[in-house]
Amino acid sequence: TIFVMSRLAQSSEFTILRTSGLTPIMALRSLLGLGFAFVLITFAVGDYLAPISDRYAQLLKSTYLGTQLKVGHTGAWLRENTADKKIFLNINELSGDGSPRDIRIFEFNTSNELIALSKAPSAQIENDIWTLRNAERSELINQAGKARLQVTHQEQLRWPSEITSEMISVAILKPSRMSTIDLFQYIRHLSANGQTTQRFEIEFWKKVFYPLSC
Repeated sequence: TIFVMSRLAQSSEFTILRTSGLTPIMALRSLLGLGFAFVLITFAVGDYLAPISDRYAQLLKSTYLGTQLKVGHTGAWLRENTADKKIFLNINELSGDGSPRDIRIFEFNTSNELIALSKAPSAQIENDIWTLRNAERSELINQAGKARLQVTHQEQLRWPSEITSEMISVAILKPSRMSTIDLFQYIRHLSANGQTTQRFEIEFWKKVFYPLSC
């Protein structure tokens, strides 16, 4: 736009347009219309098309190459606090359909003592409920001042949690490739659980103001 306007001014064409009735406001209105269109395109691509395409590409790669999506060297770590527990969730892989695999759930009491560990090879997430398949739960039970370990096996273990599949995708997607809404929800989750949010807040505000800068 700057190049075109400077060329019009250099060859006096803009002056001719002015003398023929083109006011600066009319010229700005035309340029702002084009700029607004580019803002919408930039926002749509960066906030919807890019995150969905990136996630879909990785799932396709996992499906057709027959490999699992490894999440880092130690897996993805997520934290959740409840009224009487502190929960740490570890996920090592994602399947071709985006379901978590190789799951470990560590539960601590308010005194930071480990009280239970649940393991499952896979899980399904639906309506804030995790259904752990072929789960093994090891729980410390205190009786008469003595603690004993109770191990149980269940084909399906239901575990209520606010951790969603979108939050898990943070582990495989860069924050810059997430949508603005997903970033905002994840920042709220981190803040509610006492975790640092600076890295994600920077990306959030960059995504908010980038279309305006365009």
